[in-house]
Amino acid sequence: MKKEVTPQDIEQMRKSTVNLHQAFPGDNVAVAVFCSREYLPIAATTLQSVIAHTSLQRNYDLLIVSSGVLEEEAKGLQSLVRGRENCSIRVVDGSPFMELLYQGLRQEDFWWNLHECLRLYVPFVCRNYEKVVCLAADVIAQTDVAGLYDTELGDHFLAAIHMFYGRLVDRKRKTIQEKYKEPWELEDVNSWRMPPNIYRVKLGISQEQPSFNGDVMLLNIPLLTKGEFFKNGLNLLFRDRWRTLTEAVYMKLLKHKMIRLEMEWNVPSSHDPYDEWGTLDADETEEYTELVRHAKVFHFMGAANKKPWINPAAPLGWLWWKYARETPFYERVLSMTIGTMVETRGSETEAYAKKMLNEWRKMPSIKLKMRILRLVRQFTFGKTRRNLKEKERALKTRIRKFRAMIR
Repeated sequence: MKKEVTPQDIEQMRKSTVNLHQAFPGDNVAVAVFCSREYLPIAATTLQSVIAHTSLQRNYDLLIVSSGVLEEEAKGLQSLVRGRENCSIRVVDGSPFMELLYQGLRQEDFWWNLHECLRLYVPFVCRNYEKVVCLAADVIAQTDVAGLYDTELGDHFLAAIHMFYGRLVDRKRKTIQEKYKEPWELEDVNSWRMPPNIYRVKLGISQEQPSFNGDVMLLNIPLLTKGEFFKNGLNLLFRDRWRTLTEAVYMKLLKHKMIRLEMEWNVPSSHDPYDEWGTLDADETEEYTELVRHAKVFHFMGAANKKPWINPAAPLGWLWWKYARETPFYERVLSMTIGTMVETRGSETEAYAKKMLNEWRKMPSIKLKMRILRLVRQFTFGKTRRNLKEKERALKTRIRKFRAMIR
């Protein structure tokens, strides 16, 4: 039976969370970065990029929303703003929220990081704020985020962007639809394969109100804390089990009350983050190049080979490492990266060795089969003879590849 969030759960959450207030009484640019403890060094890099572009004329209230952060790790984060009187860093414990989340999703085997749901927790824990810039741990700022914070929200719940690669997704989806006339019965709302009509029905999104990326958002806290957004969002999450989790919750509940930001505030480090949506045409290539040139926030999203802390040669990886070196977690990030590279290289070597062994075992039968085909071909004519010759050529190529592999 799926869990329903009760008023008692909400009240217990209030008692378990700190009554957080703004760090500065006057001008207070609030920035919340959500992450798991494992991603803390990555989130520290995000904070360092934000701090590097702060203005002396503004005050910056920086929050790390996570769970299980150790005291020495919190001290390491504090060192990022040492000597900066206009910057404050605090760690917000998201453990009470994560416990409630695990209760509601306990029967599900999620392969992604559930800590991304902390973006739903940010408005709850920052309920005494006016606005909060909400960032994922895999972004870096290239400008003063006060420019984003100053965006007028009015009666809108949030501001976010529709990602640049959305047009590639739409193009691929259209190709799929033309090839497969029957609608795909997919529950995965984050899949580009889902026909737009199913996507819109599931999330209630129209062409005029497309989906958005939730890793860079400006939240209107008074509106989000008014009513039962937090409770309704969690119940929606527990009931529908969206793959995109709280991103889908924000879309479904707030789709008509958002402002679309300029794309410069969330530029993917690669135009095709998942290596599956295709290439850009000439105009799109020029547009993306221009977007990178004027990017205000870079987003290292997508497959593992796009993450600089996993693949140092990732697109724009050098830029990410520039900020990582300035954090007290640099050695920890290096060990993560080296460990991942050794593990990946080890698995690749093992797979390569297994492939070689299998081919070596099959070589005698492949050679025998090739000789039989050559013999039989002498007694055939026309199309049959051509087919046999093609099969013989394929086996011969396979033998050549094996010989090339062992040299």
